[in-house]
Amino acid sequence: MNTPIASPLVKVAPADSPKYYAIFQQFEQFTNFIHFAIEFFTPEIWVDDEAQPTLACFYTAPAYFLWGDPDAKNITPLLEIIPQDRWLVPSSEKWDRHLVAYFGERLITHPRTSFDATSLSLEFLRSLKTELPAGLRLAPIDETHVNDQEGMLYQDLLCKFFTAADFLQQGAGFCLLEDEKIIGFAAANYPIRNQVLEVYIRVDYNNNPRHRHQGLGTQLGVVLLEYCLENGLEPQWDAANDISVRMALKLGYTLRHAWKMYHLQ
Repeated sequence: MNTPIASPLVKVAPADSPKYYAIFQQFEQFTNFIHFAIEFFTPEIWVDDEAQPTLACFYTAPAYFLWGDPDAKNITPLLEIIPQDRWLVPSSEKWDRHLVAYFGERLITHPRTSFDATSLSLEFLRSLKTELPAGLRLAPIDETHVNDQEGMLYQDLLCKFFTAADFLQQGAGFCLLEDEKIIGFAAANYPIRNQVLEVYIRVDYNNNPRHRHQGLGTQLGVVLLEYCLENGLEPQWDAANDISVRMALKLGYTLRHAWKMYHLQ
């Protein structure tokens, strides 16, 4: 089989970037991240043909989104622009063997599982509610929690994805509190766009997981999903591990499909 001839990539001028945004709306697990990147940053875009691209790349730290048919084009010029310590999100499974062949052991595969929210039920979610252990309570995220720069919510979420957007206006979520200290949360991972809220749930820091394995993540999930369904939002769930898969199924999601993203060391 002949190797396709390599085509030089063109880096798109920022003023022309909007012409290519529709290409990258096809990355369904990252619709809110793509909107976030376009709205608050200046993404870098490369294409093989400015008039009729068949290969394209979109970059906003820390991820490169790779679009096109890698079997039909020589993708080496595109892969050459990617530095180490970046995430790679291909548009289809066709990219897998090409990425592995080019980057070798530097490429770490991260299996993911996406879920369908149409199966969620308010009645079923409410049936999952249980009493919290003594001393713990759930509360909607408010100004006090947002302004607590020493707290988990700010350090793990807000300082990364809500520096330019007001969380109280463009996000939503709930805190798990112990003596008014945030020990967990369920919240929008990025600013809500097109009625889609990407779910992010956290209980404890990894180095002190004393509140885990008590069903607290489930209770956080219940109140956030209940809020979404009551307010016409689609709670988008994409699992990075088996714990997240099990929780999604427990809450009433159904499996959509498995996919992969990569980290380049």
